[in-house]
Amino acid sequence: MKKLLQTGIRTSYHHHGDMTRGASHFRTTIKTDLDIVSSMRGNISGMCVPHYVIDLPGGGGKVPLLPEAVYGVEGDDLLIKNYQGKIFKYRVDKEDKKIFKINN
Repeated sequence: MKKLLQTGIRTSYHHHGDMTRGASHFRTTIKTDLDIVSSMRGNISGMCVPHYVIDLPGGGGKVPLLPEAVYGVEGDDLLIKNYQGKIFKYRVDKEDKKIFKINN
């Protein structure tokens, strides 16, 4: 990351992988992605740390996954508020249910 910044390239986003048939083995959990971004903080310049985002379904746009973006929980879904204040459902993996204390 440091070398990218030294050459004038600034990373903007770390995208959470979409659920796509046939590619689930490439997808990490939200916890893993939060850990990746978290591990960058304090070790490299803040300019090198990308925003961790989820691309919401139905044209909801990219939303940084921050505590203020998570609006609540409904069934197996996180309720996430986008930049327009609209609430979208985002299905979570079994491992992520533990983090957000979803009991299913």
